[in-house]
Amino acid sequence: MKEEKIVVKNAVLNVVKTISSITIPVITYMYVTRVFGVEGYGRISFSKAFVANFSFVAMLGIVPYSTREASKLRNNRSRLNVFFSEVFLINMISAIVALGLCILLAVRIDKFSNYRLVIVIYSVGLVFQAMGIEWLYVAMEEFKYITIRTTVAQIIALILVIVLVKDAEHIYLYAVIQTMAIVIPNILNFVMASRFVSLKRISVDNLGKHLEPVLSFFLMLLFINIFRQLDTIMLGMMHDERVVGLYSAGDKMSSMLTSILGAIPAVIFPRLSSRSEGINNDEVKKLTKDFFDVILMLAIPLTIGLILYAEPVVHIFCGKDFSDAIITTRILSLRILLSSINAFFVVNIFVSLGIEKNSIIATGGAAFLDFLLNLFLIPKMFQNGAAVSTVVAEIIEFFIILFLLKKQGFNLVILKSGLRYLLASMTVIIVFFFAQLFESSQIIELIVAVFLSIVVYFGSLYVIEDRLVREFLNKIRS
Repeated sequence: MKEEKIVVKNAVLNVVKTISSITIPVITYMYVTRVFGVEGYGRISFSKAFVANFSFVAMLGIVPYSTREASKLRNNRSRLNVFFSEVFLINMISAIVALGLCILLAVRIDKFSNYRLVIVIYSVGLVFQAMGIEWLYVAMEEFKYITIRTTVAQIIALILVIVLVKDAEHIYLYAVIQTMAIVIPNILNFVMASRFVSLKRISVDNLGKHLEPVLSFFLMLLFINIFRQLDTIMLGMMHDERVVGLYSAGDKMSSMLTSILGAIPAVIFPRLSSRSEGINNDEVKKLTKDFFDVILMLAIPLTIGLILYAEPVVHIFCGKDFSDAIITTRILSLRILLSSINAFFVVNIFVSLGIEKNSIIATGGAAFLDFLLNLFLIPKMFQNGAAVSTVVAEIIEFFIILFLLKKQGFNLVILKSGLRYLLASMTVIIVFFFAQLFESSQIIELIVAVFLSIVVYFGSLYVIEDRLVREFLNKIRS
Protein backbone atom coordinates (compact mmCIF):
# COMPACT_ATOMS: atom_id res chain seq x y z
CA MET A 1 0.00 0.00 0.00
CA LYS A 2 2.85 2.39 0.85
CA GLU A 3 4.49 1.79 -2.56
CA GLU A 4 1.14 2.39 -4.29
CA LYS A 5 0.80 5.74 -2.52
CA ILE A 6 4.33 6.73 -3.56
CA VAL A 7 3.54 5.82 -7.19
CA VAL A 8 0.32 7.86 -7.08
CA LYS A 9 2.12 10.80 -5.45
CA ASN A 10 4.89 10.70 -8.07
CA ALA A 11 2.30 10.46 -10.84
CA VAL A 12 0.48 13.52 -9.49
CA LEU A 13 3.74 15.49 -9.19
CA ASN A 14 4.80 14.52 -12.68
CA VAL A 15 1.42 15.53 -14.07
CA VAL A 16 1.65 18.88 -12.24
CA LYS A 17 5.12 19.40 -13.70
CA THR A 18 3.92 18.50 -17.17
CA ILE A 19 0.85 20.72 -16.91
CA SER A 20 3.04 23.66 -15.86
CA SER A 21 5.46 22.79 -18.68
CA ILE A 22 2.52 22.98 -21.07
CA THR A 23 0.25 25.65 -19.58
CA ILE A 24 2.97 28.28 -19.24
CA PRO A 25 4.38 27.69 -22.75
CA VAL A 26 0.78 27.77 -24.08
CA ILE A 27 0.30 31.24 -22.56
CA THR A 28 3.64 32.17 -24.10
CA TYR A 29 2.53 30.60 -27.38
CA MET A 30 -0.73 32.56 -27.42
CA TYR A 31 1.29 35.74 -26.94
CA VAL A 32 4.12 35.14 -29.43
CA THR A 33 1.89 33.85 -32.25
CA ARG A 34 0.15 37.20 -32.17
CA VAL A 35 3.43 39.12 -31.94
CA PHE A 36 5.31 37.16 -34.63
CA GLY A 37 2.41 36.10 -36.89
CA VAL A 38 2.20 32.88 -38.90
CA GLU A 39 5.50 33.39 -40.77
CA GLY A 40 7.46 34.45 -37.70
CA TYR A 41 6.17 31.53 -35.66
CA GLY A 42 6.96 29.21 -38.56
CA ARG A 43 10.54 30.50 -38.43
CA ILE A 44 10.75 29.73 -34.72
CA SER A 45 9.18 26.27 -35.19
CA PHE A 46 11.55 25.28 -37.98
CA SER A 47 14.61 26.43 -36.02
CA LYS A 48 13.56 24.52 -32.89
CA ALA A 49 12.80 21.40 -34.94
CA PHE A 50 16.21 21.62 -36.60
CA VAL A 51 18.05 21.93 -33.26
CA ALA A 52 15.90 19.14 -31.79
CA ASN A 53 17.48 16.76 -34.28
CA PHE A 54 20.89 17.54 -32.79
CA SER A 55 19.50 17.33 -29.27
CA PHE A 56 18.99 13.60 -29.65
CA VAL A 57 22.55 13.33 -31.06
CA ALA A 58 23.80 15.20 -28.00
CA MET A 59 21.93 12.92 -25.61
CA LEU A 60 22.52 9.73 -27.64
CA GLY A 61 20.48 7.05 -25.89
CA ILE A 62 21.78 8.10 -22.49
CA VAL A 63 18.53 9.25 -20.83
CA PRO A 64 16.54 5.97 -20.94
CA TYR A 65 19.67 3.83 -20.48
CA SER A 66 20.97 5.84 -17.54
CA THR A 67 17.55 6.10 -15.89
CA ARG A 68 17.10 2.34 -16.08
CA GLU A 69 20.59 1.48 -14.82
CA ALA A 70 20.74 4.18 -12.13
CA SER A 71 17.39 2.92 -10.80
CA LYS A 72 19.07 -0.40 -10.12
CA LEU A 73 22.13 1.21 -8.47
CA ARG A 74 20.50 3.94 -6.38
CA ASN A 75 21.05 2.01 -3.14
CA ASN A 76 24.75 1.45 -3.93
CA ARG A 77 26.44 4.88 -3.78
CA SER A 78 29.95 3.76 -4.80
CA ARG A 79 28.79 1.90 -7.92
CA LEU A 80 26.39 4.72 -8.78
CA ASN A 81 29.26 7.26 -8.59
CA VAL A 82 31.34 5.27 -11.07
CA PHE A 83 28.39 4.74 -13.42
CA PHE A 84 27.47 8.43 -13.25
CA SER A 85 31.04 9.58 -13.98
CA GLU A 86 31.40 7.29 -16.98
CA VAL A 87 28.04 8.12 -18.55
CA PHE A 88 28.43 11.85 -17.85
CA LEU A 89 31.75 11.94 -19.72
CA ILE A 90 30.22 10.18 -22.73
CA ASN A 91 27.29 12.59 -22.69
CA MET A 92 29.45 15.73 -22.57
CA ILE A 93 31.56 14.52 -25.49
CA SER A 94 28.48 13.75 -27.61
CA ALA A 95 26.91 17.12 -26.69
CA ILE A 96 29.99 19.09 -27.78
CA VAL A 97 30.11 17.15 -31.07
CA ALA A 98 26.40 17.79 -31.66
CA LEU A 99 26.80 21.51 -30.95
CA GLY A 100 29.64 21.75 -33.47
CA LEU A 101 27.70 19.90 -36.18
CA CYS A 102 24.55 21.96 -35.61
CA ILE A 103 26.34 25.30 -35.93
CA LEU A 104 28.40 24.09 -38.91
CA LEU A 105 25.34 23.04 -40.92
CA ALA A 106 23.41 26.18 -39.99
CA VAL A 107 26.28 28.34 -41.23
CA ARG A 108 27.14 26.37 -44.38
CA ILE A 109 23.67 25.58 -45.83
CA ASP A 110 22.23 28.56 -47.76
CA LYS A 111 18.64 27.33 -47.28
CA PHE A 112 19.01 28.14 -43.58
CA SER A 113 20.10 31.77 -44.06
CA ASN A 114 16.79 33.08 -42.70
CA TYR A 115 16.95 30.75 -39.68
CA ARG A 116 20.69 30.86 -39.00
CA LEU A 117 20.97 33.09 -35.93
CA VAL A 118 17.86 31.59 -34.29
CA ILE A 119 19.31 28.10 -34.78
CA VAL A 120 22.65 29.14 -33.27
CA ILE A 121 20.93 30.64 -30.20
CA TYR A 122 18.83 27.51 -29.57
CA SER A 123 21.85 25.23 -30.11
CA VAL A 124 23.58 26.66 -27.01
CA GLY A 125 21.19 24.63 -24.90
CA LEU A 126 22.58 21.35 -26.26
CA VAL A 127 25.59 21.19 -23.92
CA PHE A 128 23.63 22.38 -20.89
CA GLN A 129 20.93 19.79 -21.56
CA ALA A 130 23.59 17.12 -21.12
CA MET A 131 24.91 18.85 -18.00
CA GLY A 132 21.39 18.84 -16.52
CA ILE A 133 21.46 15.02 -15.90
CA GLU A 134 17.69 14.96 -15.34
CA TRP A 135 17.77 11.19 -15.74
CA LEU A 136 19.47 10.99 -12.33
CA TYR A 137 16.59 12.82 -10.62
CA VAL A 138 14.03 10.57 -12.31
CA ALA A 139 15.96 7.46 -11.24
CA MET A 140 16.02 8.76 -7.65
CA GLU A 141 12.30 9.59 -7.96
CA GLU A 142 12.92 13.24 -7.06
CA PHE A 143 9.72 14.36 -8.75
CA LYS A 144 9.01 17.11 -6.21
CA TYR A 145 12.31 18.86 -6.94
CA ILE A 146 11.84 18.45 -10.71
CA THR A 147 8.31 19.90 -10.48
CA ILE A 148 9.32 22.98 -8.45
CA ARG A 149 12.41 23.72 -10.53
CA THR A 150 10.58 23.37 -13.85
CA THR A 151 7.61 25.49 -12.79
CA VAL A 152 9.71 28.36 -11.40
CA ALA A 153 11.94 28.48 -14.51
CA GLN A 154 8.92 28.52 -16.83
CA ILE A 155 7.17 31.30 -14.89
CA ILE A 156 10.27 33.51 -14.96
CA ALA A 157 10.69 32.90 -18.71
CA LEU A 158 7.02 33.78 -19.32
CA ILE A 159 7.33 37.06 -17.42
CA LEU A 160 10.46 38.00 -19.38
CA VAL A 161 8.78 37.23 -22.71
CA ILE A 162 5.69 39.32 -21.92
CA VAL A 163 7.77 42.24 -20.58
CA LEU A 164 10.53 42.27 -23.23
CA VAL A 165 9.16 40.74 -26.47
CA LYS A 166 6.96 43.40 -28.07
CA ASP A 167 7.19 43.03 -31.86
CA ALA A 168 8.38 40.75 -34.67
CA GLU A 169 11.89 42.23 -34.49
CA HIS A 170 12.34 40.66 -31.05
CA ILE A 171 12.46 37.09 -32.39
CA TYR A 172 16.13 36.70 -31.37
CA LEU A 173 15.44 38.00 -27.87
CA TYR A 174 12.64 35.43 -27.57
CA ALA A 175 15.05 32.65 -28.59
CA VAL A 176 17.59 33.86 -25.99
CA ILE A 177 14.97 33.82 -23.20
CA GLN A 178 13.85 30.30 -24.13
CA THR A 179 17.44 29.09 -24.21
CA MET A 180 18.24 30.61 -20.81
CA ALA A 181 15.17 28.85 -19.41
CA ILE A 182 17.00 25.62 -20.30
CA VAL A 183 20.54 26.67 -19.36
CA ILE A 184 19.98 27.99 -15.82
CA PRO A 185 17.84 25.08 -14.45
CA ASN A 186 20.31 22.56 -15.88
CA ILE A 187 23.23 24.31 -14.16
CA LEU A 188 21.21 24.09 -10.93
CA ASN A 189 20.61 20.39 -11.58
CA PHE A 190 24.32 19.76 -11.89
CA VAL A 191 25.12 21.61 -8.66
CA MET A 192 22.34 19.89 -6.69
CA ALA A 193 23.37 16.43 -7.93
CA SER A 194 26.07 16.30 -5.23
CA ARG A 195 23.33 15.06 -2.88
CA PHE A 196 23.30 11.76 -4.76
CA VAL A 197 26.56 11.36 -6.67
CA SER A 198 30.07 12.69 -7.06
CA LEU A 199 32.40 12.66 -10.05
CA LYS A 200 35.18 10.08 -9.80
CA ARG A 201 38.39 9.58 -11.70
CA ILE A 202 37.68 6.90 -14.29
CA SER A 203 39.50 4.98 -16.98
CA VAL A 204 38.56 5.77 -20.58
CA ASP A 205 38.82 2.04 -21.27
CA ASN A 206 35.71 1.47 -19.14
CA LEU A 207 33.54 3.66 -21.36
CA GLY A 208 33.26 1.00 -24.04
CA LYS A 209 30.86 -1.19 -22.03
CA HIS A 210 28.24 1.56 -22.17
CA LEU A 211 28.44 2.18 -25.91
CA GLU A 212 26.44 -0.80 -27.15
CA PRO A 213 23.35 -0.19 -24.96
CA VAL A 214 23.65 3.59 -25.41
CA LEU A 215 23.77 3.25 -29.20
CA SER A 216 20.86 0.82 -29.10
CA PHE A 217 18.79 3.40 -27.26
CA PHE A 218 20.12 6.08 -29.60
CA LEU A 219 18.72 4.18 -32.57
CA MET A 220 15.35 3.96 -30.85
CA LEU A 221 15.37 7.68 -30.01
CA LEU A 222 16.53 8.48 -33.54
CA PHE A 223 13.37 6.92 -34.96
CA ILE A 224 11.21 8.59 -32.30
CA ASN A 225 12.80 11.95 -33.03
CA ILE A 226 12.50 11.52 -36.80
CA PHE A 227 8.86 10.59 -36.36
CA ARG A 228 8.27 13.63 -34.13
CA GLN A 229 10.15 16.23 -36.19
CA LEU A 230 9.87 14.82 -39.71
CA ASP A 231 6.65 16.59 -40.67
CA THR A 232 7.92 20.03 -39.65
CA ILE A 233 11.29 19.54 -41.37
CA MET A 234 9.77 18.21 -44.61
CA LEU A 235 7.16 20.97 -44.69
CA GLY A 236 9.93 23.54 -44.19
CA MET A 237 11.96 22.08 -47.04
CA MET A 238 9.01 21.53 -49.43
CA HIS A 239 6.87 24.61 -48.64
CA ASP A 240 7.08 28.00 -46.91
CA GLU A 241 7.04 29.27 -43.35
CA ARG A 242 3.25 29.78 -43.41
CA VAL A 243 2.57 26.08 -43.99
CA VAL A 244 5.03 25.16 -41.21
CA GLY A 245 3.30 27.62 -38.87
CA LEU A 246 -0.15 26.18 -39.63
CA TYR A 247 1.01 22.60 -39.06
CA SER A 248 2.84 23.60 -35.87
CA ALA A 249 -0.36 25.16 -34.52
CA GLY A 250 -2.32 21.94 -35.04
CA ASP A 251 0.52 19.84 -33.70
CA LYS A 252 0.84 22.05 -30.62
CA MET A 253 -2.78 21.45 -29.62
CA SER A 254 -2.55 17.64 -29.70
CA SER A 255 1.01 17.50 -28.33
CA MET A 256 0.03 19.43 -25.19
CA LEU A 257 -2.59 16.87 -24.24
CA THR A 258 -0.38 13.93 -25.23
CA SER A 259 2.41 15.24 -22.98
CA ILE A 260 0.08 15.40 -19.97
CA LEU A 261 -1.03 11.81 -20.56
CA GLY A 262 2.59 10.70 -21.00
CA ALA A 263 3.52 12.10 -17.59
CA ILE A 264 1.23 9.66 -15.77
CA PRO A 265 2.90 6.33 -16.70
CA ALA A 266 6.41 7.85 -16.77
CA VAL A 267 6.70 7.49 -12.98
CA ILE A 268 6.62 3.69 -13.15
CA PHE A 269 9.76 3.57 -15.30
CA PRO A 270 12.25 3.43 -12.37
CA ARG A 271 10.18 0.75 -10.61
CA LEU A 272 9.79 -1.46 -13.67
CA SER A 273 13.52 -1.08 -14.39
CA SER A 274 14.36 -2.78 -11.10
CA ARG A 275 12.21 -5.81 -12.03
CA SER A 276 14.13 -8.35 -14.07
CA GLU A 277 11.38 -10.96 -14.42
CA GLY A 278 9.99 -9.44 -17.62
CA ILE A 279 6.56 -8.43 -18.81
CA ASN A 280 4.86 -11.61 -17.54
CA ASN A 281 5.70 -10.85 -13.90
CA ASP A 282 2.42 -10.39 -11.99
CA GLU A 283 3.35 -6.95 -10.62
CA VAL A 284 4.49 -5.76 -14.04
CA LYS A 285 1.26 -7.05 -15.59
CA LYS A 286 -0.85 -5.21 -12.99
CA LEU A 287 1.05 -1.92 -13.41
CA THR A 288 0.83 -2.22 -17.20
CA LYS A 289 -2.90 -2.96 -17.15
CA ASP A 290 -3.73 -0.20 -14.67
CA PHE A 291 -1.77 2.53 -16.44
CA PHE A 292 -2.98 1.42 -19.87
CA ASP A 293 -6.58 1.73 -18.68
CA VAL A 294 -5.81 5.18 -17.25
CA ILE A 295 -4.54 6.25 -20.68
CA LEU A 296 -7.71 4.96 -22.38
CA MET A 297 -9.93 6.61 -19.76
CA LEU A 298 -8.36 10.04 -20.38
CA ALA A 299 -7.23 9.88 -24.01
CA ILE A 300 -10.55 8.85 -25.59
CA PRO A 301 -12.61 11.82 -24.31
CA LEU A 302 -9.71 14.23 -24.92
CA THR A 303 -9.45 13.05 -28.54
CA ILE A 304 -13.18 13.45 -29.13
CA GLY A 305 -13.16 16.81 -27.35
CA LEU A 306 -10.38 18.32 -29.47
CA ILE A 307 -12.05 17.13 -32.68
CA LEU A 308 -15.28 18.87 -31.62
CA TYR A 309 -13.73 22.05 -30.25
CA ALA A 310 -10.87 22.49 -32.75
CA GLU A 311 -12.24 25.77 -34.10
CA PRO A 312 -12.54 27.69 -30.80
CA VAL A 313 -9.29 26.14 -29.52
CA VAL A 314 -7.30 27.32 -32.57
CA HIS A 315 -8.90 30.79 -32.55
CA ILE A 316 -8.35 31.27 -28.81
CA PHE A 317 -4.80 29.94 -28.62
CA CYS A 318 -3.47 31.04 -32.01
CA GLY A 319 -5.74 33.75 -33.39
CA LYS A 320 -7.95 34.08 -36.47
CA ASP A 321 -4.89 34.08 -38.77
CA PHE A 322 -4.49 30.37 -38.01
CA SER A 323 -8.00 29.34 -39.19
CA ASP A 324 -6.48 27.12 -41.87
CA ALA A 325 -5.03 25.00 -39.02
CA ILE A 326 -8.47 23.89 -37.79
CA ILE A 327 -8.70 20.85 -40.09
CA THR A 328 -5.06 20.01 -39.30
CA THR A 329 -5.90 20.11 -35.60
CA ARG A 330 -8.87 17.76 -36.07
CA ILE A 331 -6.74 15.25 -37.96
CA LEU A 332 -3.91 15.38 -35.42
CA SER A 333 -6.42 14.99 -32.56
CA LEU A 334 -6.28 11.25 -33.20
CA ARG A 335 -2.64 11.35 -32.06
CA ILE A 336 -3.79 12.01 -28.50
CA LEU A 337 -5.06 8.44 -28.24
CA LEU A 338 -2.65 6.73 -30.62
CA SER A 339 0.58 8.44 -29.56
CA SER A 340 -0.21 8.09 -25.85
CA ILE A 341 -0.70 4.33 -26.18
CA ASN A 342 2.33 3.85 -28.44
CA ALA A 343 4.64 5.93 -26.24
CA PHE A 344 3.49 4.05 -23.14
CA PHE A 345 4.76 0.75 -24.52
CA VAL A 346 7.72 2.00 -26.54
CA VAL A 347 9.22 4.28 -23.86
CA ASN A 348 7.95 2.96 -20.53
CA ILE A 349 7.34 -0.78 -20.93
CA PHE A 350 9.76 -2.11 -23.57
CA VAL A 351 12.68 0.04 -22.43
CA SER A 352 12.28 -0.45 -18.68
CA LEU A 353 12.11 -4.23 -19.13
CA GLY A 354 15.21 -4.37 -21.33
CA ILE A 355 13.45 -5.25 -24.60
CA GLU A 356 14.14 -1.95 -26.34
CA LYS A 357 14.72 -3.76 -29.64
CA ASN A 358 10.93 -3.93 -29.86
CA SER A 359 10.87 -0.13 -29.54
CA ILE A 360 13.33 0.20 -32.41
CA ILE A 361 11.20 -2.03 -34.65
CA ALA A 362 7.94 -0.21 -33.86
CA THR A 363 9.25 3.37 -34.10
CA GLY A 364 11.52 2.63 -37.07
CA GLY A 365 8.64 1.19 -39.08
CA ALA A 366 6.39 4.15 -38.23
CA ALA A 367 9.05 6.76 -39.07
CA PHE A 368 9.83 5.15 -42.44
CA LEU A 369 6.13 4.98 -43.35
CA ASP A 370 5.63 8.61 -42.29
CA PHE A 371 8.50 9.67 -44.58
CA LEU A 372 7.07 7.80 -47.59
CA LEU A 373 3.54 9.11 -47.06
CA ASN A 374 4.83 12.68 -46.65
CA LEU A 375 6.53 12.50 -50.06
CA PHE A 376 3.16 11.83 -51.70
CA LEU A 377 0.73 13.78 -49.48
CA ILE A 378 2.57 17.03 -48.59
CA PRO A 379 2.76 18.30 -52.23
CA LYS A 380 -1.01 17.75 -52.63
CA MET A 381 -2.46 18.48 -49.20
CA PHE A 382 0.21 20.72 -47.60
CA GLN A 383 0.00 20.71 -43.76
CA ASN A 384 -3.05 18.42 -43.81
CA GLY A 385 -1.09 15.87 -45.85
CA ALA A 386 1.60 15.78 -43.17
CA ALA A 387 -1.10 15.34 -40.50
CA VAL A 388 -2.70 12.41 -42.33
CA SER A 389 0.73 10.77 -42.80
CA THR A 390 1.45 11.00 -39.08
CA VAL A 391 -1.90 9.53 -38.01
CA VAL A 392 -1.62 6.60 -40.45
CA ALA A 393 1.94 5.92 -39.24
CA GLU A 394 0.75 5.99 -35.60
CA ILE A 395 -1.95 3.42 -36.42
CA ILE A 396 0.58 1.10 -38.07
CA GLU A 397 2.94 1.52 -35.09
CA PHE A 398 0.12 0.47 -32.75
CA PHE A 399 -0.46 -2.77 -34.67
CA ILE A 400 3.28 -3.48 -34.68
CA ILE A 401 3.28 -3.05 -30.88
CA LEU A 402 0.34 -5.44 -30.52
CA PHE A 403 2.22 -8.05 -32.58
CA LEU A 404 5.41 -7.62 -30.51
CA LEU A 405 3.47 -7.86 -27.24
CA LYS A 406 1.88 -11.09 -28.39
CA LYS A 407 5.33 -12.51 -29.21
CA GLN A 408 6.32 -11.74 -25.61
CA GLY A 409 3.30 -13.73 -24.41
CA PHE A 410 1.39 -10.65 -23.26
CA ASN A 411 -2.16 -10.32 -24.56
CA LEU A 412 -3.38 -6.74 -24.40
CA VAL A 413 -7.12 -6.55 -23.71
CA ILE A 414 -8.39 -3.37 -25.35
CA LEU A 415 -11.97 -3.97 -26.39
CA LYS A 416 -13.68 -4.08 -22.99
CA SER A 417 -12.06 -0.98 -21.47
CA GLY A 418 -12.00 0.86 -24.79
CA LEU A 419 -15.73 0.40 -25.42
CA ARG A 420 -16.61 1.44 -21.85
CA TYR A 421 -14.68 4.71 -22.13
CA LEU A 422 -15.87 5.32 -25.68
CA LEU A 423 -19.51 4.99 -24.62
CA ALA A 424 -18.91 7.24 -21.60
CA SER A 425 -17.31 9.78 -23.97
CA MET A 426 -20.63 10.15 -25.79
CA THR A 427 -21.46 12.53 -22.93
CA VAL A 428 -18.78 14.88 -24.31
CA ILE A 429 -20.61 14.96 -27.65
CA ILE A 430 -23.94 15.63 -25.91
CA VAL A 431 -22.39 18.55 -24.00
CA PHE A 432 -20.98 19.92 -27.28
CA PHE A 433 -24.39 20.05 -28.98
CA PHE A 434 -25.96 21.43 -25.82
CA ALA A 435 -23.37 24.25 -25.77
CA GLN A 436 -24.25 25.18 -29.38
CA LEU A 437 -27.75 26.17 -28.24
CA PHE A 438 -26.39 29.25 -26.45
CA GLU A 439 -24.79 32.30 -28.01
CA SER A 440 -21.63 33.37 -26.23
CA SER A 441 -17.98 34.15 -26.88
CA GLN A 442 -15.79 31.24 -27.92
CA ILE A 443 -13.69 31.38 -24.77
CA ILE A 444 -16.75 31.31 -22.46
CA GLU A 445 -18.27 28.48 -24.50
CA LEU A 446 -15.04 26.48 -24.31
CA ILE A 447 -14.54 26.96 -20.56
CA VAL A 448 -18.14 26.01 -19.73
CA ALA A 449 -18.14 23.05 -22.13
CA VAL A 450 -14.86 21.66 -20.76
CA PHE A 451 -16.10 21.97 -17.17
CA LEU A 452 -19.44 20.30 -17.95
CA SER A 453 -17.76 17.57 -20.01
CA ILE A 454 -15.44 16.67 -17.11
CA VAL A 455 -18.30 16.55 -14.60
CA VAL A 456 -20.66 14.56 -16.83
CA TYR A 457 -17.97 12.16 -18.12
CA PHE A 458 -16.57 11.18 -14.73
CA GLY A 459 -20.06 11.23 -13.27
CA SER A 460 -21.11 8.61 -15.82
CA LEU A 461 -18.06 6.49 -14.94
CA TYR A 462 -19.00 6.73 -11.26
CA VAL A 463 -22.57 5.61 -12.03
CA ILE A 464 -21.40 2.54 -13.97
CA GLU A 465 -18.90 1.80 -11.14
CA ASP A 466 -15.73 2.01 -13.23
CA ARG A 467 -12.89 0.16 -11.49
CA LEU A 468 -10.32 2.98 -11.77
CA VAL A 469 -12.69 5.67 -10.55
CA ARG A 470 -13.75 3.47 -7.65
CA GLU A 471 -10.14 2.72 -6.64
CA PHE A 472 -9.18 6.39 -6.89
CA LEU A 473 -12.06 7.45 -4.62
CA ASN A 474 -11.16 4.70 -2.12
CA LYS A 475 -7.55 6.01 -1.99
CA ILE A 476 -8.83 9.53 -1.30
CA ARG A 477 -11.11 8.31 1.49
CA SER A 478 -8.30 6.30 3.09
